[in-house]
Order: sequence, then structure tokens, then C-alpha cells
Amino acid sequence: MVEKSTRIASRKRPKIDPLSVYEFTDDDLSVEISSDSVDSKLNSTSKSARKNSTGRRTRSQMTPDGAIVGTESNAKKSPRTKGELSRKRKDVNAAGKNKSKSVQVDEVVTSKKRKVYDGQNEEEPPSSSNLKTWDFYIPPNKHFHTRVSSHTNCNAVTLLKSKLDDRQLQIFRGTPFGYFLDLPRVVVQNQLIHSLLLRQVVPEREDELWFKVNGTKLCFGLEELGIITGLRCCGDADKGYESSDTNRLMDMYFPGLEKVPKQSLIDCFLQKKWRSDEDAVKIAVLYFIHTFLISTANINTFITKADFCIVESGDYETFPWGILVFRAMMESINNRLRVGLKMYRLGGLPLALQCWFYECCTNADGKLAHRVDNKVPRILNWKIEKQPP
Repeated sequence: MVEKSTRIASRKRPKIDPLSVYEFTDDDLSVEISSDSVDSKLNSTSKSARKNSTGRRTRSQMTPDGAIVGTESNAKKSPRTKGELSRKRKDVNAAGKNKSKSVQVDEVVTSKKRKVYDGQNEEEPPSSSNLKTWDFYIPPNKHFHTRVSSHTNCNAVTLLKSKLDDRQLQIFRGTPFGYFLDLPRVVVQNQLIHSLLLRQVVPEREDELWFKVNGTKLCFGLEELGIITGLRCCGDADKGYESSDTNRLMDMYFPGLEKVPKQSLIDCFLQKKWRSDEDAVKIAVLYFIHTFLISTANINTFITKADFCIVESGDYETFPWGILVFRAMMESINNRLRVGLKMYRLGGLPLALQCWFYECCTNADGKLAHRVDNKVPRILNWKIEKQPP
């Protein structure tokens, strides 16, 4: 009887905002993304841009007054006087106005600005036209808890290692996604992302996500996605691959289908139905893309012939997957939150947003996640074993 009462009491325990329980301050919000993060995997940076990117500060480090949030690493630093720091800030701010971005990324066409709901009349939500740039979509006094889930297959890397043999893994490691085999154990912290979305503010550009945490504005855009994930973010993501010609991969493993149910692709991978090492890697690539990078619900989801054509032709090695991942994230996140919302799901790759926040907030290490390395891309540096309390 006592055990039953304890279980009931634990179920009724109020949920805590992860960003509030750790009391993050402006001093804790420092981006440690170095110039080395602009890796060749992005395939979008010129040699001259790399030479001039040393000590580059990203947009995620700007405070509301335009100052730069500290970006130095946790290594020992020589003391500086206030005058030196002040002169450095002025020089950086002046240079930042004229300096072009060292990472070139294509603009992403996103959905319209989301409307703001006050939770009292959901059928007729007020127009967002009365909101100004940098206003909160959800006022701080109307923050709420809700059920959040994601479709990301966090076991994708483990399954790749268990289903592919040594030779197939070696071939997979040579693909543009091979470095993900070094991904530590991760889980999507849905409530952390929800806490960030509650702090989302109206941006100047609709193809960026901006958040305001303890007075510090943080930007997550296509450039930040590329730095965190290493995915290619330049190129034509809308290039037509559909054709009336047959596709060998589809005809061999999914005969008679014009588009393949996602669950059928998953079954093909899990049951190792391939007939050659090369086909095993191609099916594994499709599996990884559609269960980890661009995650959606399994039900009523299909893999189009275009996706099979991209992989079968080998064009997937230069395809700008980062653009598609970012679009999926924007579509999933925008127009989601309103006061009183009972549940919503995160699509795309919410893990990228999560790891980006760890990079922005030095106080996250050891509390929300554990930094285990200092690799490029940055998503490989974080081991995430549990949900926030």
C-alpha cells in the first residue's frame, strides 16, 4: 500500500522547466564553435574564407545590445584588462558589420510566420501582425508544459553497426554519413527543446530560429545546422530526380511499387534482404536518412522514387541534405506552440538543435549532457543518456 501511494505521488510530481532548474545566466551562454568547425564536410567554404575565419564568432553569440558573448574555450587564458576587452569588443563588432559569412549556405524557403494563440479562443487566434521583431511568441507568463515526442531513431547508429558486416561498414564509413558511426549514445530531450521553443522570438528573417534565454539572443539557422551536423548545406535541393525510367534498387527489392512505404524500407534493412555489399550500403543510407536525419512518423509515410534515384546514381554524396533537414525542422517547429496545446511531435533532426544549445551554454556540460570529445562536426561531442528532471 505504501509503495502504491509512493508511485501515485511520483506521478503527480510537477514538471520542471529544464532551463529554469539550472538557472542559466548570460555568463553561461557562450558559444565555443571554433573556426575549425567550418569543416570540409560542409563543401561550401573557399580557401580564402577559411584563412580569414580564425576566431570567427557566430550569430548565436550576440546579446540584445549587440555585444559578443564570450567564446574562449575552457583552456587557461591569460588575464586581460577591461580596456583590452573593451577595445577587442569594439574591433570585433566593427569588423562583423563588414565581414561576409565564412560559411556560404543557401536560403531556405520556410512556412509563413506562425500565429500566436492566447489559449482562450483557439478557433480565432489573434494575428501576429501586432508583434514586433524580438517579441516572444509565447509571453513568459504563459509558459506551459505539454507532451512532446519526436520520431528520431536514436538507435540508428547501433543498428547500422549490428546489421552491416565489417566490409559493409567500411564502405558506409566512406559515404558522406560515415562519421555518424562515431556518434555517442544520444536521446532527444523533448522537454528541453520545448523550453527553448517557449523562448522563441520573432526573427528578422523567416528562415532562422531565434531564442531569447536570460536576455541573450541565440540564432539557429542553416549555417548553425551545418556546423553542428557537418551536412552539406549548399546546392540545389529541389533538383528533379523523378523519371519514368525504372530504378534498379526499387525493382529488385520493392517490385511493382512507384513509392515505397517507410516501414517496408525499415523491414528490408532490419531483415538484411540485400544481395550485395553495395546494395546493403545503399539501403542503409536510405534507412539512415529517413529514420534519423529526416525523421517522420512511420504510418502513411513513403520513400519516393526520387530518393532511390539519388542514392542509386551516387548523387547522394554531393546532395545538400542539410537543406532538407533544416526545412523539415522548420516545418515541424513553426506554427506549433500555443497555450493549451496538449501534444506535438518534433520532426527533422531535433538532436541538432539540442546539441547546438549545449555548444551555446557551457553550463549544460555535466547537467544536461556530457562532453566526451572535441571533434568536428560538433554533434559527435555530446553523450546524452537521460532526460532532464
